[in-house]
Amino acid sequence: MLDPTKITVGQVISGLKDIGFLFGLLVVGWKFRTALEPMIAVIKRLPNHLDRVEDFMFKTNNNFDVLMTNHIKHMEADLKTLSGRDSEDLEQDNAI
Repeated sequence: MLDPTKITVGQVISGLKDIGFLFGLLVVGWKFRTALEPMIAVIKRLPNHLDRVEDFMFKTNNNFDVLMTNHIKHMEADLKTLSGRDSEDLEQDNAI
């Protein structure tokens, strides 16, 4: 049993140091948790973000096929008009 009459000043100081150390560990752990929670939230949102990026890339790839098959012909025709050259001039340039 604990006898308060036999406790020395050194034992009291040692006990206070132990309590302070445990309290310090508690505070450091709490601060570390508050720094760690935003990182955990980012990691949890990452799969949703990657799924959205994948969907966007898939749609962009499909739309690029439409661009290449449909709009490139219109662009070439506009460039011929803007440059004032006809198809014969362009064929001669390509032959060189």
